[in-house]
Amino acid sequence: MCPRLSLRGLETSRAASASGVLAVLTASDVKGTNLLGILEPGAPLLHEGREGNLASSGFVRRGDVEPLLASCDHVAEETFRFAAQEHAYLETEGGVARYGGQILTMEVSTQSPWRDRDELSRALRRAFSARPSVTVP
Repeated sequence: MCPRLSLRGLETSRAASASGVLAVLTASDVKGTNLLGILEPGAPLLHEGREGNLASSGFVRRGDVEPLLASCDHVAEETFRFAAQEHAYLETEGGVARYGGQILTMEVSTQSPWRDRDELSRALRRAFSARPSVTVP
């Protein structure tokens, strides 16, 4: 049997009233995007300024690798095949942020501190410095 937890409630008033706390945010403060059909044309807009409900995108730059490969001392070539896989978080998702002057310090489990900074900025309606200080436990 796999250990699990059922959270029946979350009391944040003591944390929110602590000295120096600007806000306590929970999942209900952040709009979700893991909904079926949310990227389909005509779907309800979840995030203002995010056309088509697309949170982020990327690109792959292509070019001529032959000159680079020719300059290598060793080149190994092989074909690999993998089954499709969707990642799942093993760690809890949460964190603590401190704001002093113009420096935002976040202690979060994250793969993208800048995205976390931007989400926190939107949730609090406050701009933070371009270079957050991030500690990942």
